[in-house]
Amino acid sequence: MTFRTRTTDTRVNAAYTKIDRNPNGSVSSSVVVTSTSKASGSMHTVSDISVRNYKKRIANGEIVMNPAYFETDIRRSLDTALKFGPHSVWGSREFIGNMACIWSIPPVRPAWFTGDVQTAKDITITRAYAKVYSADWQSIVTVAEFGKTVDMIGSSFFRFMALAFKYKKQWTTIRSWKRGKHEKPLAYADRLRRAQQSLWLEFRYGWTPLVFEIQDAMKAYKRFKDDWKPTRLTARAAENLEYSYSGQSTAVPGGLTSCTREYKHRFNVKVASGIIYEVNDPSRVSQAQSVAGLHLRDLPASAWEAVPFSFVVDWFINVGDWLNASFPRPGVRVLGTWRTTKWSTISTNEIIKATIFVNTPPATEYVQRGGTYVEYDVNATRETNLTNPSTPTVRNVTFGFQRTLDAIALAAQQLGSLKR
Repeated sequence: MTFRTRTTDTRVNAAYTKIDRNPNGSVSSSVVVTSTSKASGSMHTVSDISVRNYKKRIANGEIVMNPAYFETDIRRSLDTALKFGPHSVWGSREFIGNMACIWSIPPVRPAWFTGDVQTAKDITITRAYAKVYSADWQSIVTVAEFGKTVDMIGSSFFRFMALAFKYKKQWTTIRSWKRGKHEKPLAYADRLRRAQQSLWLEFRYGWTPLVFEIQDAMKAYKRFKDDWKPTRLTARAAENLEYSYSGQSTAVPGGLTSCTREYKHRFNVKVASGIIYEVNDPSRVSQAQSVAGLHLRDLPASAWEAVPFSFVVDWFINVGDWLNASFPRPGVRVLGTWRTTKWSTISTNEIIKATIFVNTPPATEYVQRGGTYVEYDVNATRETNLTNPSTPTVRNVTFGFQRTLDAIALAAQQLGSLKR
């Protein structure tokens, strides 16, 4: 295997011309200012490993995963003409070209944001491994045991749904929501609030996961009814991060009294991890589980789930995913792993105030604005052959709408219990 890099670059260097004119309009001096900064054009880079007979090997079922790097950089600089004057004694001065690019403020990635990206890398690969090694319906039990389990869960669930949608059979439950004859309004409101909090948490962490588990179970059971064929499966996990900042900066470029630039930078990062794995023949898996002790393997994760409010701890530290990811399942073979980190950076710089103060009488201040420079950079890095981190990862928690409702319900529930 040979590492190779291919680059296409059409970007041009930034430059502008500073022209000084006499009061009569004739040119007294003309200077071209150049820079290694790229003003416009695009650049595309691909770095990867060349693999011989790649298409043939892929067609034969071989999994080929190699590290790679991709980058696209696009830049646009609007040419600008800034004219200061004319002054009866001093004359005038002009700037023509890519001043906004040369005088721009480049984006800077904060160290804490780079740390957040690394955290997302660890979290996604752990979550992907957890999906592979968690209670996978295709490898926990044999076909017969699986069918009985699905029938048991499915029938009880649908019985519950039938009762829930029949008003008459739910009359006793519904009546309990009504205000009692001698119940005070505040007591009734407090009881109603506790009931709603309890129902919300039950819905989020009880019934909602159960619905998805049953759907997965039904799909897997349908596949089991056919003749078994080893199947390559993929487990994926992703995290998205964003950060932006803006501001103004003042400098004194050559030929100006002062120059104020306005900059806006935005970072978007997507981290995606994936694992390709294969589940062996269920009968062999069942035998392997008997030898390896499947139930012992499940003990750490099961014990953690049994801890009260363990899911709240998982908001901050991925203990549950890490436990599932750290104990391989018999019969599950990992064929390949990868992780892609994609950075998208958009930067805009604009000259909002350029000033020249002429001391020569009559003293005059000239102010101009104009000139915009935009840079769009996208780069992606692909890593392969990854293992699960040796310890759980501390999350950088951002509360969305549903998570906020969860936190409020939990806090109110605990405060209510303390009052009682």
